[in-house]
Amino acid sequence: MKTNKILWLLLAGCLTLVACDDDKDDNSGSGTTPAGWTNDNANPQTRVEYGRLEMPRISNDDEHLVLIHKTADYKFDAYGVNYSVEWDCTKKAPRWIAYQMHKGYGGTAGRVSDIFLEDPDLPTSARFPDTNYQYSGSGFDRGHMCASADRQYSLTANLQTFYYTNAYPQYNNFNAGTNYTGEWVKMEDQLRTWTGNLAATDTIYVVKGGTIEEPNVIRYLKDGLIVPKYFFVALLKKTPKGYTPGLGLWFEHTNRILTSVNLAKNAINIRELESLTGIDFFCNLPDPVEEAVETMSLDHVMESWGLSLNNE
Repeated sequence: MKTNKILWLLLAGCLTLVACDDDKDDNSGSGTTPAGWTNDNANPQTRVEYGRLEMPRISNDDEHLVLIHKTADYKFDAYGVNYSVEWDCTKKAPRWIAYQMHKGYGGTAGRVSDIFLEDPDLPTSARFPDTNYQYSGSGFDRGHMCASADRQYSLTANLQTFYYTNAYPQYNNFNAGTNYTGEWVKMEDQLRTWTGNLAATDTIYVVKGGTIEEPNVIRYLKDGLIVPKYFFVALLKKTPKGYTPGLGLWFEHTNRILTSVNLAKNAINIRELESLTGIDFFCNLPDPVEEAVETMSLDHVMESWGLSLNNE
């Protein structure tokens, strides 16, 4: 514990230096590496959005597409990005969904619709002919990744959260549950609580997804729609003082009924989450900063995010 605390104190200076230097004007988190720093695993800058801090390392093959959904009225960065998806065209499933949360994320758009739509940016050859048919009668919810309640600033932003590229099949008891006691909805509520406590200049970078590779698949619906065995969340918070240790959340996807949820039981550090998922999170941070925020001890991670195993 003492060693970890000393390590954190030593790293705080470099985290603060980068945070102060990085994108202080448009808050886009474009991942620009300061002079003299290395970033060997950063995304290629073939699109400026690929450098955003919420973006994991993008798969470099023809089987994956990156879809970047934008709105004209998103005030928090210069690019208007709502959320991004890496889509596996072979498995016809999202590999991850990434977005940002800010204190002013709220609004009055409401839940535009409970009807999910085919993503207009996704080629028809890369999806099921009728995704609604895959879900129909299956007993599974259409589980949002970027939640409808996370995008209330405009009708367009909220409507985009109802694209099928932003959803996986989820058990109702996991997704929502009776009286909204499910693990996923409790995680979403906590993320919004953390967001509400941010200062106006702070950002939480969010990546969510489900496992789509064997053996981490529960089953396949009808023509092959994947039901993940596990769901995950990767979080990184940026403040004017620097970056907090990254928080990973790992959920077993079950149909059990829970009376309470303590996210501390799902908490891991980002490096462990990368090992479980095969995804390189927060790759656009300079290498020393990425190493620091991803490898902190779990005690420090939970302390930083206000989680405790004693909170039942």
